[in-house]
Amino acid sequence: WGKRIFYFNFFWMISGKNCLRLRPQNQTNQIFIRSISSKYQVPDIPFLAIQIKELPQPPPVASQIRSVLREASGPCPVQTFSQLSPHLTRVINVDERAIPEFVTSSKDKRLVKLAERHSCKYLASTSSMTCILSHLYYSLVKGKGVNLSPLSHFFQNQDSSFAPSALKPISVYLRPQPSGIYAVDSDPGIGPRDHQILMDLGKVMELMVTNEEEDFDKITLGNFQEEDLKKKTPETFNFLKAGKLMIRSQIDAYDATTGLTLDIKTRATTKIRYDIKNYFKHKKYKLKYLQGLEESYEKEFYDMIRTVFPKYSFQLRIGRMNGALVMYHNTEEIYGYEYVSLDKIDEYTFGSVFAAEKYFYLTMSLAQIVFEEITKRISGPVHATLWYNRLDGVIEILLVPVTNDIGWKENLGIIENPDEYAEAILPEGAIHLQLKIDVEHNGEIVYRPYNFSEGDSIRAFYEFKEVSSSYIPFEMARWGDGYHPDFFTFKSNPVTLS
Repeated sequence: WGKRIFYFNFFWMISGKNCLRLRPQNQTNQIFIRSISSKYQVPDIPFLAIQIKELPQPPPVASQIRSVLREASGPCPVQTFSQLSPHLTRVINVDERAIPEFVTSSKDKRLVKLAERHSCKYLASTSSMTCILSHLYYSLVKGKGVNLSPLSHFFQNQDSSFAPSALKPISVYLRPQPSGIYAVDSDPGIGPRDHQILMDLGKVMELMVTNEEEDFDKITLGNFQEEDLKKKTPETFNFLKAGKLMIRSQIDAYDATTGLTLDIKTRATTKIRYDIKNYFKHKKYKLKYLQGLEESYEKEFYDMIRTVFPKYSFQLRIGRMNGALVMYHNTEEIYGYEYVSLDKIDEYTFGSVFAAEKYFYLTMSLAQIVFEEITKRISGPVHATLWYNRLDGVIEILLVPVTNDIGWKENLGIIENPDEYAEAILPEGAIHLQLKIDVEHNGEIVYRPYNFSEGDSIRAFYEFKEVSSSYIPFEMARWGDGYHPDFFTFKSNPVTLS
């Protein structure tokens, strides 16, 4: 029995379910003691919804899609609607000139002027903000997973924690503007993007949803004319001021019959997304059933809950949209569509709309706090990597000043010679911070996952500490969107690019 107790304690210690981590003795790192030692309470910040009248209405959904929006109870396989085409052959032939060019926050003149007019210090788009908000949420709930109770019996005993892909580090640039405002730009990364095929398809499939059949044919190769460039519908945005933040959210589509404003999401099957380099090998995997552990829409929905639902919720809430229109596909064929309301996303992610709204307010306030700390330490352009360290229960933040800023480029990930971009980020002056967040739920400090219900009270406290040791969590180098592991070495300084 003595041996059994020894081995039980040993395996429990290294299983990762507590806060211990085995490290080499010469690599020390500050580990926070789990107590209410955070010094500052996360304050409430004012929110103001902003809508610019000069912007056009969002593009209407195509007539063949409206039937999907009326079937809000679940997925709609294409074979149940004769007017829905399952083939993506024409999508591949769309002329690239018909695709609206993405304008990042620092290049959006309207967003900059709007931030100046409302005395904001930071501006961003949902593409750069929602990942940051998600990691702050993971820290607030102390490792709590998602709510799977509304799913069928097939998934009641499945893993309810957030997937590793949702927990990987994220990277952004903070770029000071001439007016003193900082633009928060998403980091497109260095080196080839494995998921480029999915990104390209997603852009074109959005046009498929917002164009009638005859109009869609006009934007394919050979049919798209120069005069059609002038007819392209300008993109529509809603804006939200949260404290010192001004955030832009694109509205993808609008349906006049139901009054729904929509974000369009394209979702390749799990087989393809988890082996994207060999996506062509998984085209035979089809969605045949509504429910079940394999080849089902429910399996894809379950994966969405664990990977992207927090981001979806934050994005829809910022843009004041009703929900998301999801398109399930395998890069060659569309299997089905599904309208998922914001309330439904909130239920699966946070447990209720009440909890979702409270966590949204807290994470937005924390995001402003993080930006204030970053710009206080580095006033110029800076590359920031954030990551929720589940084992230590803190947010790891790695700051690298940028002395030769090349600006944002959407196709940065597929350039032929990425070396010049790697050299643009210099490691001198790099800072490694840890953000500790303590949560008081109903008057008690919580250290483990907890349920937050309507009527409950919650307060959050925070504290930053700078890590002076040479240890950098390996995950930040291996998974960071802005860095590639080939550029990292572990020396006496926090991080050095080779």
